[in-house]
Amino acid sequence: MKRNFIDDGNEIYQVYSSKCTICKRFNYSEFNCVAFPNGIPEIILSGENDHSEPLSEQDNDIVFEEIE
Repeated sequence: MKRNFIDDGNEIYQVYSSKCTICKRFNYSEFNCVAFPNGIPEIILSGENDHSEPLSEQDNDIVFEEIE
């Protein structure tokens, strides 16, 4: 089974290709994001999408915001 996102049960951690680790919304202790409570999509983790706009499948309008 292919997993397209990371959640607390997933052992594949690809956030280093993305901007997630420098985002205010990223939760290091849970390794997730408030924008994606069910797991960060692979398109963002891979760096292919910079999450400057909400994804169509997102249930909210939260986007990347760099830590100051």
